[in-house]
Amino acid sequence: MKKGMIFLFFFIAAFVFAQEKAVPRLHIDEENYDFGNVKEGEIVEHDFTIKNTGNGELKITKVRASCGCTAAAPKKNVLKPGESTEIHVSFNTARRSGAQHKYVYIMSNDPKGSQRRIKFVANVLTEDAIKSLPNAPALEIKTNQYNFGKVEEGSVVKGRLMFMNKGKTELKILKITPSCDCVKAEATKSFLNPGEKAEINFEFDTTGRIGKMTRTALIESNDPANSKQIITLFINIVGKK
Repeated sequence: MKKGMIFLFFFIAAFVFAQEKAVPRLHIDEENYDFGNVKEGEIVEHDFTIKNTGNGELKITKVRASCGCTAAAPKKNVLKPGESTEIHVSFNTARRSGAQHKYVYIMSNDPKGSQRRIKFVANVLTEDAIKSLPNAPALEIKTNQYNFGKVEEGSVVKGRLMFMNKGKTELKILKITPSCDCVKAEATKSFLNPGEKAEINFEFDTTGRIGKMTRTALIESNDPANSKQIITLFINIVGKK
């Protein structure tokens, strides 16, 4: 009986100790982001990745922006140990000018820091100011349309478009977002020196789709004059013979 009580005591003590050791930790991969030069009136977006590096469940209780011009929200509010998610931040540059410094505050149950901060900056320019920039990158896409032609349903077809940096400083491809999960799009290079060329590779999965279709891909870059450009994709999917 006494041995059983001693075993039970140590079992409970070990369980309590393990529970006390199960603590969450909020890790932010990137605490600062620079949108660079952006045109006044545009809405620019960025995803900040956060991770639970602790051994307890992390709960995001609140995400708050320092300005009404900024919207921020986590894609998941509860993270298991080792799990990651993103804080999606969008900044509306309407009626703003010059250097902007904004903050997003993340509240959680991390005992070492219940409130963490991420920051982004941007230089908001009018259209006239952008035109007068002496050293700016410039994204030029050979054509803003691509036609896959007629293809059989069930195949994965590929295409590519050339683009180049026609500006005078480094061009950065920030993000390529297709309008459909049936499309994959990726640049062969994300950083281009002045005059340098690269390609955007497309894949269209036709599985379960029939007929003439139009899809798009949004290209976001640090080109201040055209930070967002759209490529339209055409395809005619026919049934298998």
